[in-house]
Amino acid sequence: MIYTASRAASFCILALLLVSCMGVRGTAPTDAADQPKTAVSLSTAVPSAVVQATSDTQGSSKTAESYYKAGIASYRKGDYKQAINSFSEAIKTKSDYAPAFLMRAQAHRQQRDDQEALNDVNQFIALKPNDPDGFYTRGDIYLTMLNNDQAIADFERTIKIKSDYVGAYIDRGLAFVNKGNYTSAISDFDQAIKLNPDMWQSYYNRGHVYHLQHKWDQAFADYDQAISLNPKNGFIYFQRGIAHRFVSQKDQAIADFRMCIDLCDQFAKHQAELYLQLLGVKP
Repeated sequence: MIYTASRAASFCILALLLVSCMGVRGTAPTDAADQPKTAVSLSTAVPSAVVQATSDTQGSSKTAESYYKAGIASYRKGDYKQAINSFSEAIKTKSDYAPAFLMRAQAHRQQRDDQEALNDVNQFIALKPNDPDGFYTRGDIYLTMLNNDQAIADFERTIKIKSDYVGAYIDRGLAFVNKGNYTSAISDFDQAIKLNPDMWQSYYNRGHVYHLQHKWDQAFADYDQAISLNPKNGFIYFQRGIAHRFVSQKDQAIADFRMCIDLCDQFAKHQAELYLQLLGVKP
């Protein structure tokens, strides 16, 4: 989905599908901190089906569609406040204009207003009860709020409607991770990879679970594959560096932390520099 903005505790981090690097949340690293920090969700990308959902509108919805398209343009530019205003105008013009509710929910999420997002996606579901994007988005909001059981229920509804909805398998896997159900999490990541073997998030998240289980061969294999698919994402190098440090592979850890320093934002860069200091190396 999706996304990311780090707002959930535990292992959950919302991430846009094409994010190049993510910051790490936590305190300065210590020996006790050699655990994977996050997992990656697909949450806040623009659903293509919703973007295209204006094609069958008629009559009074024409103006609503123009507001909606303006909102999409603002959303893609990162101007979420203006996007919300445009989607609201679309809804004011046509009160049952479902796509605007879903995208306004996404914009609210970007502004860290999960309750408003939940209100909008509930309205979308009421208008479009057979659209998997509604249940997926609501599930992802619940995932962010750490309401894992509700999230799993909505991802299951998504999959029931659309059995090949890759994001629902990935994010249901994250909810299972949060609940400590690693077997079910790995099963969902396996299914996501089967459906789309080119999504780095699936390999990264499965590697994350293997990391938690100290299954190092599998963890490294999945981190490696995630990097091969997204070599500019410095955060994957950071996580792999933590794993290398845990198993006393100092040279490999140093190389990965240096890659993070080259690719990551300032916060993650600082974390990588601290790890290098722990390894006795100047950043």
